Amino acid sequence: MVAAGGFREGAAAAIGERFELEVESLATGGDAVGRHGGLVVFIDQAAPGDRVEVEVVEAAARHLRARVRRVLRSGPGRVPPPCPVFGRCGGCAWQHIDYPQQLEWKRAIVVEALRRLGHVADPEALVAPVLGAEPPWRYRHKMAVPFAPPRQRGGPLRAGFFATRSHQIVETPECAIQHPLLDLALRETRRLAGVLGVSAYDERSRRGDLRHLVGRVSHRNATLLLALVTAAPEFAAGPELARRLREALPQCVGVVHNVQGAPGNAILGRTTRLLAGEDHLVEEIDGLRFLVSAPSFFQVSPVQAAALYRTAIGQAALSRGETACDLYAGVGTLSLFLARTAAAVHAVEEVEAAVADGRRNAAENGMRNLRFHAGLAEAVLPALIGRGMRPDVVVLDPPRKGASVPVLEAVAQAGPRRVVYVSCNPATLARDVQLLCGAGYRLREVQPVDMFPQTPHIECSALLERERGG
Repeated sequence: MVAAGGFREGAAAAIGERFELEVESLATGGDAVGRHGGLVVFIDQAAPGDRVEVEVVEAAARHLRARVRRVLRSGPGRVPPPCPVFGRCGGCAWQHIDYPQQLEWKRAIVVEALRRLGHVADPEALVAPVLGAEPPWRYRHKMAVPFAPPRQRGGPLRAGFFATRSHQIVETPECAIQHPLLDLALRETRRLAGVLGVSAYDERSRRGDLRHLVGRVSHRNATLLLALVTAAPEFAAGPELARRLREALPQCVGVVHNVQGAPGNAILGRTTRLLAGEDHLVEEIDGLRFLVSAPSFFQVSPVQAAALYRTAIGQAALSRGETACDLYAGVGTLSLFLARTAAAVHAVEEVEAAVADGRRNAAENGMRNLRFHAGLAEAVLPALIGRGMRPDVVVLDPPRKGASVPVLEAVAQAGPRRVVYVSCNPATLARDVQLLCGAGYRLREVQPVDMFPQTPHIECSALLERERGG
């Protein structure tokens, strides 16, 4: 509750107050960190070593949130951000930080999460230097762009990325971290939507047609798959829009219509139907071919995905006679890598579309030792154990929220000698590592891989081994 004068009850600073401070570090969520009057201050768009004048935008009893008003002295890692909408668009919070320093801070964030949240002794010795991307630009092969009605009647539909901590669209004609073909696809979709009179979805009124454009580009052959997302199941202009998109974009192998009518942040819904061409594209990583449909999860950077999967497979250290279980398997990317050396691989995934893609991928690559199981990991894994499956290795690649406690309990009950945990969130990785260590495992190593340059996000592959006698 904000009291008179802009102070929050118990806070030691007022909203709107300005002061100078030195930026000390970067936090897990990507904010810069400084101190003022004994309070921690979280700051957008600052770099370690900066001296900045800031303005308080949120005030609490133990911390403040502030925005930079002036950079008085630049830190050693500050660089000019190349994107014209940096600071307004919420997509790339670290464009102003030199890339080698980004990698150092990402490693530090992983180390600190393991120390503070995972209670790991000496995490500094367990976390390797980050495997960086080269180049750290134009690496994203997937986009999901929201639409909004025009600012004035008869104007073009608005499209871009959301501003930080809001649903205000920042119009983004070109994105410095995504494949140029995705920029082109967005421009053509906006143009053709205007020609055909397609409306944009309005979050407030919950009316209008086009809600998101989701696009994927294959690194293998630069082909494009598009998904037009609407709130309503009916989309009369969809077939014609799809036809014209394929005509304007020769690289486009297919256009699908996805229905997402629920309010909130979820981009894709459960219903997808083909409008034109193919319902998938073909990707290739380290000689393995993957058929990827619009709703299925696939890493945004195929080049860095290869580095991540090589790391995970090296940690799994499977021999020809061993069995592996891949939880949260998606379209089977890691499962196929595991199946190259394992005697048998069981892939578990709850999204039916991803399971269908995974089975097609296994057939496409001639993997007869790979079986897909549709369902929740906490239910499927115990059922497989009950039928006599004994995994030597369990691989987990959960979403940002991490693995659920029942999943981790099922893994510990299965008793594999090695657990490889692939994570996109150091905080939930640390939490889940602590639970597995409490169940008889020891963390041996963590390899961070920078899947998301220019952002604070970091992917990791962690190896845990069962203690003797466990």
